[in-house]
Amino acid sequence: QQINDGLLLELSFNYLVDEKAAVLFNQGVEIIDTGQNIIPVHYISGFVNTMPDGYTVSGILKYANENGTPLTNSTVELWDEDGINLIETTSTDDDGYYEFIGVLPGEYSLNAFTAKPRGGIDVDDLWDLFDYLDTGDPELTGIYLLAADFNQDGDINIDDVWDLFDALDSNFSILPDNYIEWVFENPFITIIGSDVTIDIHGLCVGDVNGSYIPSP
Repeated sequence: QQINDGLLLELSFNYLVDEKAAVLFNQGVEIIDTGQNIIPVHYISGFVNTMPDGYTVSGILKYANENGTPLTNSTVELWDEDGINLIETTSTDDDGYYEFIGVLPGEYSLNAFTAKPRGGIDVDDLWDLFDYLDTGDPELTGIYLLAADFNQDGDINIDDVWDLFDALDSNFSILPDNYIEWVFENPFITIIGSDVTIDIHGLCVGDVNGSYIPSP
């Protein structure tokens, strides 16, 4: 990218990892001053190379039911691997598709959210949760196990059964203090020289049999 003679630039470098890389400038760039995060440079002559385009991270945000109903108009976030720095946010389209463009090589995590109303929680889920605790059948794993933790205390036990019973009996006017409406997978991804495609699944908390079909 060519810059007009005499233009003063402020460049800020945000490192995604602890091992910070050295910043090098080609001949023709004069460094005037440096700070912890910002390096002001004065252009004399020559060219400044732009960053590479990076890679694409994309996929479908789906409800974890039999048909994998797309979750439209919802949010997907790209974070660093430690979940400390938010890199970028995007919204899903009418097909539940999300996409991040120009992601540099490294390790990241994905989070998802939706404003869609909860649904699909009924007495069948109550019995499935009871049977899971009593006999282990149905087997609940992954996102279904997250949805079975109705009071979101990190443990699935008889308290979740009673809390779900109270919610159904009161038409959801009685809910645990830590109750949230949705849970989503939180996948970790590594980008090494190619694009990454990964679908993300979500469930309403309490819909352990995945019966809900969210509206578009």
